[in-house]
Amino acid sequence: MIARLHKSLIASACLVLLLLGCNNKNPSQTTTASTAKQAQSSDTSSHDQTSSSDALHDIAAELHTQSTMLMGNSESQYRQSLGRSLDLIARAVTQLEPRPSPAQEQRVQIIQQGASRVSSGASPLEPVINTSLRAAANALEAVVRDRFADHGEFVTLSQRLGEDADRLDGVHGGLHQLNTSAAVGRAGDLISQMAASVTPPQPTTSATMPTTNE
Repeated sequence: MIARLHKSLIASACLVLLLLGCNNKNPSQTTTASTAKQAQSSDTSSHDQTSSSDALHDIAAELHTQSTMLMGNSESQYRQSLGRSLDLIARAVTQLEPRPSPAQEQRVQIIQQGASRVSSGASPLEPVINTSLRAAANALEAVVRDRFADHGEFVTLSQRLGEDADRLDGVHGGLHQLNTSAAVGRAGDLISQMAASVTPPQPTTSATMPTTNE
């Protein structure tokens, strides 16, 4: 009887130890799963940032190309380049502020409508350009104010873009085209610098670390 009781106690102790061992494994597994999920989330965020930055760099590069095509071309080519430029600016603002305020949404709509009217041959052309580029300047200024207020060079560029847009009201003909080209190029400069700012920092590896002489 005593031997049977002794065996029963030993079996119970073994069962308790086994359960404790299983419970000790669970926190480790939970921690590992949580760490993996956090790493995956971080990788996804970094990938999204890189994709957005690349897209903005592409937009800025094309804006610079389009700005050079706004001088010396036929009216149909001029309209095509300008419509494309306005569309690119609207896309950049949307990428930089995926959850815009109602006022920002309205600015983007004005830019998009201007792009459509310019491309479709709406007349008179200059007032449409003036309204569209002023909305573009205000939209990019709002992005700088909301996301890059501590970047003094961005503030300066956005102010100069606003001055370019305001200047359009007082010029016509060839001078109007010249100032339009300057405004589009300035928008490209500002978007390019913002794109560089949103690029996630590259991790430092042993291959990129400077070597020192012993």
